[in-house]
Amino acid sequence: MRLSQNYLVERGDHRFADRWMFAKLLTLILLCAFFYGLSLQQHSTWRYFGCYVGFIFSAMLLTVNVVHDASHNAFFKRACLNHGLNFFVSIPLGLDADCWRVRHVVFHHAYNNIADYDPDIDPNGVLRQTPFQRRRAFMRVQHYYWPLVAALTFPYYIWLFDWLDRAR
Repeated sequence: MRLSQNYLVERGDHRFADRWMFAKLLTLILLCAFFYGLSLQQHSTWRYFGCYVGFIFSAMLLTVNVVHDASHNAFFKRACLNHGLNFFVSIPLGLDADCWRVRHVVFHHAYNNIADYDPDIDPNGVLRQTPFQRRRAFMRVQHYYWPLVAALTFPYYIWLFDWLDRAR
């Protein structure tokens, strides 16, 4: 950690968000608000659905881009501001930011890629994430379909597993 801090200091940089990250944050918040507002004004089911998908997609982009860094206290210098930002940007998806932080920071980073401890590499039958998991022929092209699988499993984790974990 000290080497990375020295590296950043030598270059006049820091580990926190720069103006481009704040610009991205503002852009994604405005995009979410735009699609949400637009969806409420639709009278056609298909137009509503299209706007709602745009809202969910932009909310997922916001969450993935911001919650990760805020969970690592890397957006602001003050932890309470990172916690507040984490809470705020997780609202559109109904994500429990504390559960996600524990799952990601505590389990994933503490046991990175260790089977049965890192929930991100649990076998799922669609992606082969370690050499010890079952190999299936279609997994040779998983680099093409991985983004779709990740996009579909992200809501499953945040709307099912995180709330079940909280109930225990």
